[in-house]
Amino acid sequence: MNAYSDREMMAISAGRLIRNGDVLFAGTGVAMLAATVAKRIHAPGSVVFFETGGIDPSLDELPMSVGDPRVMSGTSVNSGLIDAFSIVGHRKLRTIAFLGAAQVDVFGNLNSTCIGPYKKPRVRFPGSGGACDAASLAFGFIVFMQHGKNKFVEKLDYLTSPG
Repeated sequence: MNAYSDREMMAISAGRLIRNGDVLFAGTGVAMLAATVAKRIHAPGSVVFFETGGIDPSLDELPMSVGDPRVMSGTSVNSGLIDAFSIVGHRKLRTIAFLGAAQVDVFGNLNSTCIGPYKKPRVRFPGSGGACDAASLAFGFIVFMQHGKNKFVEKLDYLTSPG
């Protein structure tokens, strides 16, 4: 029996891809865990930041979401959305975005908005948040999602973030 869940294994694997000096944009959930793993175990010289403006927090505890006050604990800078996205798009930084998705197409485009037609979806998700901006501006991104045949599709039900 595996001592780690599939989500924990994804976070550990993603954390291992990060190098010292990388700048990590983390969303809620597994992305936050992966950023914490990278910072605390594999790449202590990396900088983690959140779209809500917490830049390089101490991450003594895992925040519940990007809106959790813990993303501001021990930060180098308590800022806001505009500054956070200015960092994502900075060309002199190697910014890696950790993003979630419900579907990925053959071009690496992501859907985190809905399954089925947009106006009458079978399932509605929280949507882009800052994922579209992060996917568009970052040096690269790592995607987290539950795997299944229906997740890797020829055509997305909705294009949330470009690949």
